[in-house]
Amino acid sequence: MKDICNECSFRGETYDPVLPKFTLPPVKIMFIGENPSWEPGLESPLAQNSISGQALDKYYLTPLKLLRNKVWITNLIKCRYPREEPFDVYHHKASHQSDIQDTANRCCNLWLIEEIKYAMPKIIVTLSDKEVYQRFRKIFDPKLPANFTDKAVGRSHDIVIDGMPFKLFPMVHPDISRPLPPGETWKKDSREKWSHLHREEHIPALMSLLAS
Repeated sequence: MKDICNECSFRGETYDPVLPKFTLPPVKIMFIGENPSWEPGLESPLAQNSISGQALDKYYLTPLKLLRNKVWITNLIKCRYPREEPFDVYHHKASHQSDIQDTANRCCNLWLIEEIKYAMPKIIVTLSDKEVYQRFRKIFDPKLPANFTDKAVGRSHDIVIDGMPFKLFPMVHPDISRPLPPGETWKKDSREKWSHLHREEHIPALMSLLAS
């Protein structure tokens, strides 16, 4: 497996893969992000010392009354995006979609599927549309709704992975749920809309699913 990882374009020599911290299985819920960010000092997926990790705590775990040591937090892809100078992650994603999906296929079949079988979550939550849900859907069940906004997000879907049944609950990325920093207007209307839906509809629906 190590040789297969070394063949991957995401597997650099400078940074090791960012792996999930151990949580005693089985867990109620597994959160799946995209891949490690370039924030310094990152030790785990959506780490508490990262912006996205703090948003996960505040807008997901706290409302659901969940603790980090009781859930499984991981990434679809274990390594950071390859750096291309000048580095622009949005341009990189737009121009490397095929390579990114291939990497996700490789990483999920090598590692994520083993995490799922080990952690045995009752519910799997994907965090974001294009970056996680769509790639996850293509790998594990292309029959899941392709329309994230109207058919997938904030709803429970039955999924079978390696012969085992799970509940899949797609959600938006934690960064969308946090308030915009002062002076920032990037996707303001969209973020306000999704933040409202997340708080008023998606979190209550996930809470009901957990209770059931």
